[in-house]
Amino acid sequence: MSAMEVIEKIKLLPREEQERVSTFVKSLMTNDEALRDEPGVRYMDVSKAKTVSAEIFSKHAGLFCKLAN
Repeated sequence: MSAMEVIEKIKLLPREEQERVSTFVKSLMTNDEALRDEPGVRYMDVSKAKTVSAEIFSKHAGLFCKLAN
């Protein structure tokens, strides 16, 4: 079922049921935002991540080769 089909079915629901669907959808968005804004989660700049990963892989090349086998 496509999103448009779901939307059309929701439009056919009684107002009370539409409100329940709306509340549910809003709760999904709130949960997603909470995950993105979780305290303590930090993101590294892409260029810095590439530099750090290159250093780690070159420093521990032997270990990564052993793990790959």
